[in-house]
Amino acid sequence: MVVGLTSGEAAERLVRNGPNELPAQRRPSLLRQAWLVLREPMILLLLAAAAVSFLLTEPIDSGILMASVVFVIVISMYQQRKTENALQALRDLSAPRALVVPALFVILALAGGMLALLIAVPPVREALQLGPLTPAQWAVGIVAGLSSIAWFEVYRWFARRREPRTAQARPLR
Repeated sequence: MVVGLTSGEAAERLVRNGPNELPAQRRPSLLRQAWLVLREPMILLLLAAAAVSFLLTEPIDSGILMASVVFVIVISMYQQRKTENALQALRDLSAPRALVVPALFVILALAGGMLALLIAVPPVREALQLGPLTPAQWAVGIVAGLSSIAWFEVYRWFARRREPRTAQARPLR
């Protein structure tokens, strides 16, 4: 037996709780990222060394050290951006998905399955004392069984067409 929410309950929960998704996080700006990298102790140490080198009249050494610090900052910011993109792709992959089956599809599929069971399965026929099958009853049983399968297949086809594309289809940035 299929157990789940009715359309009314689902709509009420959507209004009450909102969509079933994780809240989106804002990405820090490039200036904020640079500030976070500049606050690291190793970068502060290198900047202090560059300042002392400049004060001791070693401008070339100080310039090389400053260029190295800028290079480390750029690499750190690039790696941080790549990590955020990878985490966002993982969040997209792990987003909850549910197959929603309307009640009409469930009723039609169950009715067709029950009719096929009553008509075509000999132990059930014997238990209900229905007697031998006529060709018309065989035809109804086959059509009922196939229609119960067809209802679910048609619904699955429509559900796949309505489904949003997942993060698997998008390359990581």
